[in-house]
Amino acid sequence: MEYKTIDSIDFTYYNKKTTDLIVYGDLDSSNFSNLKHNKRKHYYNLEFEGDLLYLQRKYPLLYDFILNENLKEYIPKDLNHFGLVVSEESSRVRDVVAYYSSTAKLKKTQEFTDYLNAKYSDTIMPTKDSILIVQAVLDAEGTIKEKFLLHGEEGRFYEFVFGPDEKHEKYMIFFRFFNSYRKISIADIYVRLNPDRTFSVSSTGRGRVLRIKNYKEDPKNPLMYW
Repeated sequence: MEYKTIDSIDFTYYNKKTTDLIVYGDLDSSNFSNLKHNKRKHYYNLEFEGDLLYLQRKYPLLYDFILNENLKEYIPKDLNHFGLVVSEESSRVRDVVAYYSSTAKLKKTQEFTDYLNAKYSDTIMPTKDSILIVQAVLDAEGTIKEKFLLHGEEGRFYEFVFGPDEKHEKYMIFFRFFNSYRKISIADIYVRLNPDRTFSVSSTGRGRVLRIKNYKEDPKNPLMYW
């Protein structure tokens, strides 16, 4: 009733954690990642801090409902994997056979986080926002080939995190979401400078839409979407 433009929502609950949300409706997609070829279908990876930020700002009621810890009290203890589709008229449970995470490997993400923590100094302050969200084109090894700022501002802080420093490029090689036969892909990367001057890093390759301006795909090596 609060969000008149939403037709229905569909979220996945796997291993006692809400992992995905799809919002159906004629929505403004300018600030959201949505699935290719379907402007009515807006996907959020709830394991990715960037999508959580978008969801909380645009639909705070949905954010509170989906991530409410009390929700678990109403879920049977033997029901670990399921999907729930909710509309204004009804709701139904759907089966979830398997779930594959599309976030970067924890070890490699931690390496990059540790690198930022070790190299950061108070002279590198964000202009306004301490959060950066970048979309990157990645080769088969996970190296960033092109990037585009989705959230935050360019400046010294941005250059520190995503600049062309050789050592940065070494530590950027951890966004491998696909099997080796997939040659090139896209991912969104979230970096936050916390109040205690430490960094939080999150990333995903699932449900992304290409937003890098003027990017030209190679017909012989097209982008792979998850």
